[in-house]
Amino acid sequence: MIPYVGDIAKLGKISRCTTSLQKTIRLARKRDGQFRVVVKALTGRILAAIRKIPVDKLPQPIRNSLDKLEKIIAHFHIGNGLRLSRMEKLTNETLRHIFRSTKNIGMLPRKNIKTIVEFFTQHKVGDGQPTKWAELIKGIDLHAVDAVEVIPMRSDEVFRQYIEVARPANRRVGRWMRRTRGAVSHRSLGLYEAGREPHLYRLKSNVKMLKSKAACAADHWTVGGNKPHKAVTRD
Repeated sequence: MIPYVGDIAKLGKISRCTTSLQKTIRLARKRDGQFRVVVKALTGRILAAIRKIPVDKLPQPIRNSLDKLEKIIAHFHIGNGLRLSRMEKLTNETLRHIFRSTKNIGMLPRKNIKTIVEFFTQHKVGDGQPTKWAELIKGIDLHAVDAVEVIPMRSDEVFRQYIEVARPANRRVGRWMRRTRGAVSHRSLGLYEAGREPHLYRLKSNVKMLKSKAACAADHWTVGGNKPHKAVTRD
């Protein structure tokens, strides 16, 4: 008997469910035919449901237990024909570019990557290529709670971008923006102010943006000043 995923997280029954699933999966590995087909179908549905849980809202012990459960089921499906959606395939490919693997990643980084991949795909960022996405994602703290979030922005909102003016015009770094009101400083973006000028931009229409939390960084790429330029994250 496999409990409903919502009840698992709510009632703290994950340990018992994990033990039951491990026994069921061991039996399925030893058997062919209908039993393995049924177990594969059921665990595939559970895996999909687990990956939809807002794990960043759960206590750490429950998050760790769900992470273990997800790994057990995912390992069972490796080589057993689990059909992945296009978005899941793109998520896995992006994970491989960033972590060199799709195993033992953890639910929170996977959830954050999937949010980014969905946004990048919808808006055709980087020509839809995970190799280009990985370059943009490197500065994000993927292990943080609420690391990424798609948020609506109204027209006339003003943003600041730090442009590195010491470089030629076609090579100036400035992909990351911050709101001019109620936002973190350039230091919390992982950037150093030496050789940079702030440029202001105003939205002409309502849009959706990807809000992210910067990872701790040591800026070696800014031309001016002494290196490395240390930057720390702040909420």
